[in-house]
Amino acid sequence: MAYQFLKANRGRYTITEMAGLLGVSRSAYYKWANTGVSSRLKEADAELLRLIRQIVSKHHRRYGSPRVRRGLGNV
Repeated sequence: MAYQFLKANRGRYTITEMAGLLGVSRSAYYKWANTGVSSRLKEADAELLRLIRQIVSKHHRRYGSPRVRRGLGNV
């Protein structure tokens, strides 16, 4: 992940230089560095949870990993 690269190399290069080369924003990096999670990851997790709940509801709360995987494969 780009943020981990930035953290590992911040002694060699500035965050501004590396963020520009990797196409990420400095503010997103600093948010990740302070919280450990990027906002895009939180949004993606929330969307995945919404889809899983939709699949479980569609199958009348009879769920299981194979059924959920099949349901996510169709999305």
